[in-house]
Amino acid sequence: MDASNDLSQKDQQAIGKYPICDDLRTKTTLLNQYRTKDTETEWRYLDIGCQRPNLCLSCGEHYTRIRTKKLISIMDAVRFISKQCHIMHAVFTIPHNHEIFLAPEQLAYTKMFHVVSQTIQSLWHDSAAILGLHNWSSSDPEVKHLHIHALIICMNSKREIFHAFRDTALVRSTFQKILQCTEMPVVHLSYHSISATKEIYHLCRYLVRSPIIDYCRDMMEPLTARYIARVALLHRVHRLRYIGWLSNRNRHSITCPICLIEIPQDDSEKWHTTHAIHVLYDKEHKVYHAPDGSTIHPDEITHLDSADYHFEYLIASTEPP
Repeated sequence: MDASNDLSQKDQQAIGKYPICDDLRTKTTLLNQYRTKDTETEWRYLDIGCQRPNLCLSCGEHYTRIRTKKLISIMDAVRFISKQCHIMHAVFTIPHNHEIFLAPEQLAYTKMFHVVSQTIQSLWHDSAAILGLHNWSSSDPEVKHLHIHALIICMNSKREIFHAFRDTALVRSTFQKILQCTEMPVVHLSYHSISATKEIYHLCRYLVRSPIIDYCRDMMEPLTARYIARVALLHRVHRLRYIGWLSNRNRHSITCPICLIEIPQDDSEKWHTTHAIHVLYDKEHKVYHAPDGSTIHPDEITHLDSADYHFEYLIASTEPP
């Protein structure tokens, strides 16, 4: 069966192309107002790539960096609460003869997240986890291989750490029971200290990485119909899910971004961005805790209106949760 039959016209045109923006043609630019050092303003076109992170290596690397930063901000907040906390990395793989593996993939992804969430909540009650869907084999991205990477935070909603060690056989049998399958599924477990920043960064990047990074791991080769058909199934799919006290309604009360700015009192026009940090919001005392140990009161945050300054993003944080 020809893998290209079910592809869109745009995806079919990518077959045989090299996975770089210049070759994929549809390069997107963003017209943005840029403020120079002498406060004069000029218009510049910012090249933001072809925006096809599963087919373009440069866009895939950019996508991976952005997603990794978001996960690292959560890990920084957890580290601020307790440096003794551990992160458990679990990989749940769907057996190739299971009904979920054989089902239409969009339906299979929903069921995968459901059974993995159930497994985690039953074994680690009142925990939190970040789930990342992969539908390809890292050694051969053209091959179908359905699995979910989970970063389980060994801390409950009361910010109390707990020991999350579970025997691998127990995790596999629980996963098997929820899957309702006869074959024992494959589950891999590893434990990492939240203070091991390099390990945590690697885990976050590995979880959110684009499949094109695996495709181009050895050398850059033209895109094949089989690979494009495999990653096309990820279009419009939310590969990241947050469960437990990291669910969407609770996550923003854990950490939020603040962009630090300098505004001289004599001339408010001469501002510039210094750097960005992620802070932890303390509901009890209604203050932000910065990574350096200092506290920031919400009244101290300057919120600039993007409409007045013609900027593409807000300079400071939103209101406290």
